[in-house]
Amino acid sequence: MSKKTTCLIIDDEKLARELLTEFLESFPEIELAGEASNGTEAIALIDKLKPDLIFLDVQMPGMTGFDVLDEITHEPYVIFTTAYDQYAIQAFEKNAVDYLLKPLDAERFRIAADRALKRKKMEAGDLEDLLGSLQPVRERASYESHIFVQKSEKLFSLPVEEILHLEASGDYTSLPQRMISL
Repeated sequence: MSKKTTCLIIDDEKLARELLTEFLESFPEIELAGEASNGTEAIALIDKLKPDLIFLDVQMPGMTGFDVLDEITHEPYVIFTTAYDQYAIQAFEKNAVDYLLKPLDAERFRIAADRALKRKKMEAGDLEDLLGSLQPVRERASYESHIFVQKSEKLFSLPVEEILHLEASGDYTSLPQRMISL
């Protein structure tokens, strides 16, 4: 990956935020952009900083992690961090990358962070592949330079670069009449 993955830690427990920060130290490709201790702060930070990834607690005073996701306009990858296993299905319905149960474990954190990085890389790779496929046709030069076109009973050689568009006509493909001034 060319640029670092930015992340936010959102948890009302200071010790949980500190532990997550410590775990992140073993991931030089992830940059901690900030922390929030409640949902209101989280919404403002997410929409301002637009992080690639958030570590999000489910139960916080005043607003749940799910409420935060419902309010934000930016859509980061989400790894839930919570002491409650009963929210796992709801988390995955929100397209969570992973669901970490407290007390947090370094190995389980590594697996979740790797999963988020792989998903980001895969999705970025799909975009790069798509953009690569949109290169001008001349750069690819994998086409024939001429095609043969039938007009009445005669065949004519037509340079491909002169074709502006083709039209479907039943089981056939036809050229607009103005192109067939052969």
